[in-house]
Amino acid sequence: MTQDDWSVELPKTAAAWGKGNSAALESVLEEELTAQADDLLEDACELGGWPEDEQVEVSDVVLNGNLMNATVTVYFTEVIPSSCKDLSHRERREHRIVIAMRRGDPTGTVAHSASDPNQWDLIDRNSAADGR
Repeated sequence: MTQDDWSVELPKTAAAWGKGNSAALESVLEEELTAQADDLLEDACELGGWPEDEQVEVSDVVLNGNLMNATVTVYFTEVIPSSCKDLSHRERREHRIVIAMRRGDPTGTVAHSASDPNQWDLIDRNSAADGR
């Protein structure tokens, strides 16, 4: 699975949306994504470690007819092995994605958010981020 675009199964979210329960949509989506947090973080560790203590936050759900876009941030700790087996290094991280779904389809397409600084090309960074 590459992290450019992939899909995730969200049957409870699709069911809530299908029933017109848009008030509960965000919490149902967050619950389903929390159960799949490890999959969302595949290749998200920057230093070759593994994710731990994942917390999923759905910050924005936009419904536009039969389309839904949700901005999701997964906060986690990257555990990085060191030369001492008992002392791993830990770095707090966040991974931002956007999930797009069609009404009636339990499969959501996942893509990186343009606002995820870990995915910016150098040309996309402003001068403050480059230290100028």
